[in-house]
Parts: sequence; C-alpha cells; structure tokens
Amino acid sequence: MDLTIRDILGILAKKWWIIAICTLVGAGASLAYSVLLIKPVYQAEATFYVTYTSQLSSQSTYQDSQYAQDLVNEYIVVLTSDPFLENVRQASELSYSAEAIKKMLELGPVEVNNNATKFFKVTVTCPNQTDALSIARSIMDLAPDEIIRVMDAGSVKLLSADPLVKQAGSSFGPVQLTLLGALALLVISAVVVVLTDIFDFRIKGPDDIEKHYNIPLLGSVPNIKNV
Repeated sequence: MDLTIRDILGILAKKWWIIAICTLVGAGASLAYSVLLIKPVYQAEATFYVTYTSQLSSQSTYQDSQYAQDLVNEYIVVLTSDPFLENVRQASELSYSAEAIKKMLELGPVEVNNNATKFFKVTVTCPNQTDALSIARSIMDLAPDEIIRVMDAGSVKLLSADPLVKQAGSSFGPVQLTLLGALALLVISAVVVVLTDIFDFRIKGPDDIEKHYNIPLLGSVPNIKNV
C-alpha cells in the first residue's frame, strides 16, 4: 500500500484525541518528575593561585611548572586533612561533620589545553546553596594561613574575593523538562497511531477492500434488518 503525506495527515487527524491525551500525560509526568524527584544541587567554587620563590635563578620553565604542580598536589592534601576540615566546620558554624564536608569537596588543578597551571580549584557541592557558600568561604579564609603553617614552601592567593555559586546537575529546568516530555509523547503517540492504522488489515468499510488489497469493489450487499 502506497502511503502519502495526505494519508498520514488523515490518520493523525482521525486519531487526534489519542495524540492530545498522550501529549498531556507526557507533560504532566515530566513536570511531576522535575518537581518531586529532581532535587537541586549547588556548587560553590573557589580558585587559588600558587605562589613561591624559586631558589634556582636558572630554573627552566618546565621545572618551574613541575614544581608548581607538585605544590598543588601537596596543598590539596593539606586542605583535605581532618584537622583543617574540622576548622572549616567550626568556622562555617554548620551542623555537618568534618567527614561530611570532605565528601562535598572536589579539589584539582586547573588545566588549560590539557596543561596544568599554577591554579587549583576547590568545589563544594551541597543541596543547600547557603551551606555550600558558607563552607567555600570558610575554606577561602582558612586555606592561606593553613598552607603557610604546614608547608615551608610557597603560599596561595585567591583569584576572587567570593566563591562562584551555580546550580549543578541537570541543565534543564521544570519548564524545559515539561516541554521535552510533551514533545516526546507527541512524537511517539503519532508514530504508534500511524503504524497501528497501517498494519490494521481489518475490513471496516467498502473502501478498506481497495485500500488494503488493491481490488476494485464491484458492489456491496446492504444489511437489511427485519422490520
């Protein structure tokens, strides 16, 4: 059976109510999922710059960069130590334990074109935006002095005076997810409606004989009920 665009549009128009119901169901389900099940997660980021005085005036650029990377790794150990995180907990005045704060942290060097730099970033991920900001600020306040106290080499400077806060996780909000759910169910229901009609070989009227079997209809016998 040759199916034209006009035939497809006719099938969709005939079953429009099914497509409309499925579209509404998809929109409602997506909205409920985005509101009830997706919990927002916030990230507060602080960036530090490693500073130090080289003891070798003839030190090569590569050696200088390698030394800075080594310092970054050592600083990360200091900033994830239990004593430091306990100080962060006390400074933030929050109910989290030092272990809980440690699980929120992600520390690592900042890379440019796959090359490590003298910068490293501390990211605090927390369901509460205010708490994430408070923990990040406490780290920023305490980290420079703690690094100088523990390490004999180098120090750190803050790239910005306040952490950068953003919402992490899904990049789609409730409105976007609702529209995506509605669109998905609209397309799926339209395809199912068209395929169901195409593969429905039941004879429901005179036109179905020629439509499905390409046989001309010579006549029909009316159904006469007894009076």
